Amino acid sequence: MIATWQAQGIHLWTYQEGYLFLEAGVNSYTIEQVRATNRYLQTTTTTDITTGGNTVELASTSEIDEDWYIGVMNSSNNLVWRTVASVLDPEVTIDDTWPEDIASGADVYYYESQVRPIERVLDVRRNTLGQTSNETPVAFESHEHFFRLPQKESQGTISEATYDRTLAQGVLYVWQTPANSSEQVRFTYERKIEDFIENDDCPDFPKYWLEALVFNLAKRLGAKYNISDRRKLEIKELAMETLDQALDFDNANYTVGITMNRSIR
Repeated sequence: MIATWQAQGIHLWTYQEGYLFLEAGVNSYTIEQVRATNRYLQTTTTTDITTGGNTVELASTSEIDEDWYIGVMNSSNNLVWRTVASVLDPEVTIDDTWPEDIASGADVYYYESQVRPIERVLDVRRNTLGQTSNETPVAFESHEHFFRLPQKESQGTISEATYDRTLAQGVLYVWQTPANSSEQVRFTYERKIEDFIENDDCPDFPKYWLEALVFNLAKRLGAKYNISDRRKLEIKELAMETLDQALDFDNANYTVGITMNRSIR
């Protein structure tokens, strides 16, 4: 039942903001598996990073912990990513070695977890990494329109994107292809509603959906049990009424302006 409701796409409480760290020469991202998160923190290095080393000292180690992801911007404006092994303020030890020298004062980005499973992407913007107050809308196109674009490997500023929903993992495509990691993609998405796995799992719904859940489940179960037609009709009416009320509350409230363009021939 909930999987069917998910297809309706009207679930405001599941809307999330995601942040995708880009990679030079890459224009397609399976964003549930790559450098994308719902929240990240930023700091800088206070000492040089040396090739083959496995530590870095940071200006701030706020919240950072084992198994967090950490990316350091190199001189070519590309992020070098590693996983945190341990933290002893101000030093962070990674689970691998650094592949190159990076000078002190480099920007650092770190986060705990990837984005939550995505049902659909709703909106895409871009910004210069580190400049959080200035976002530029990106044209969010259809699959067909995007794949008609010429020279998909051409590098430059991102101006268009599309999200390809697949059965396994969705893929976000961007155009143009980033030349480095200096830009970031920010996107609004609808996360998947959590499944019921255990008997004591709580519904992944706001409180005002409670009656809709109860009566719509009763309607589905009523077909399997010997209850009267009158009772089935009563449950069906309650199921429809409570579902309509919940869906109506989940509509976003905003002003729509309509103008008429009149021409005289």
